[in-house]
Order: sequence, then structure tokens, then C-alpha cells
Amino acid sequence: MKKTTYPDGTTVESIYYDLNHKKTIKLDGNVIFVLNLDGEGRASGNNAIIEQVGGGNNVYGITRDNAGRILQVDYPNEDRSFTEYDVEGRIIKHRNYYKTHIINKFEYTLDNEGNKMTEKTNTGIRSYGYDEIYQLTSARYERNQAFTWEYDEAGNRLSSVEALAPTPSRSYVPNNLNQYASVNRVRYSYDADGNLLTDGTRSLGWDVRNRLIQV
Repeated sequence: MKKTTYPDGTTVESIYYDLNHKKTIKLDGNVIFVLNLDGEGRASGNNAIIEQVGGGNNVYGITRDNAGRILQVDYPNEDRSFTEYDVEGRIIKHRNYYKTHIINKFEYTLDNEGNKMTEKTNTGIRSYGYDEIYQLTSARYERNQAFTWEYDEAGNRLSSVEALAPTPSRSYVPNNLNQYASVNRVRYSYDADGNLLTDGTRSLGWDVRNRLIQV
């Protein structure tokens, strides 16, 4: 059993495995979740998660493959989601339904390093390009939205272009600490700890612990 008491007096209590592989979570002594766990300690099955609210139960079902990856989730409101993976265990398809009606879907193609190359959704297809060290250099979305980025050898952004934006292109000048000294010719300033002080439109203040306290 694990019990945590917070400064306001709220307690959260977790009671681990019983003989039926259940885990119970209580808030201030009241049961709010019951998890039905598989042999690996993962919520699984038709009654994977039982949420107790308002005197009733919300039941979530979770279906997993042999590797423990989630294939299907059934929600109390009759929503359902389905996920597919490639041989490397990376997500390549995800679909969300209400009953039998599809809400949205996502399909991905990946390169050998796992970078997303294309993304197919309800509204169209998006594509992405990378440089030789896998930094994102281009993206093309629906309705002719196109983006490009350039970087220096340290990975600092040097330029960005958004084709349909009011200001399509932006330029960046890094300093020797890899901070942006200026963006679109607007100078930035920093304190000795590297906190941003001014960016051309705002002044920022920090306390001795480098926490933002004023804008």
C-alpha cells in the first residue's frame, strides 16, 4: 500500500495487487479507480479501468498485443480507438470512433530512423523533410501551407519561412552561447544566468532562483 498526503490534507491511497490482480486507488478514503492488471502489472481486459463516480461506474476496456502495446480502447461513452504498429513497434495508424462512425484517423509513414515522413488525416496529407542529422527542414500541410527551416552546425535555427504567413520569413542570429542575439534584426538581451531580459517588445524579470516573476 502507498499513501500520500498533500499539504491541503488530501490523501491519495494506492492498494496494490490483491489475489485477483486488482489495484485500488482511493481519494480521501473513497475508491475512485479499480484497475484490473495483467501479469505484467498493466491495466488490461474488458474491465481494465473502473472509475467510480456519482454512485456509478465508468468502465474502460483495453486490448493489448503480446508485447503489451495498446491495440484498442473502449470508453464509457461508446467512443473507441484503434492503434496499429509497424514491426519496430512504432505507431503507423490511429483511428477514433463513436460507435461505428469514424471521428478522425491518422496514418504515418516513417523513415528508417523513425522520423515521420508523411501524415494522412481526415483533411489531407502532410509531408516532412529532414537533413542528414535528422533536423526538421521542411513541412507541407493542407491548403498549400509550406514551411522551411535552416540551422547552423550547432543546431541553432538560422532562418524559417512560412509561405502563407503575414511575415513569411524570419532570420535568427545566435551568439557564442547559442542564444539568439537577434530575430529579424530585433536584438535580444540576457542576464548572466542566460535568462531572457528583452526581446524587442517585452521586458522580463527573474528572481534569484531564475524563476520568471515579471513581464
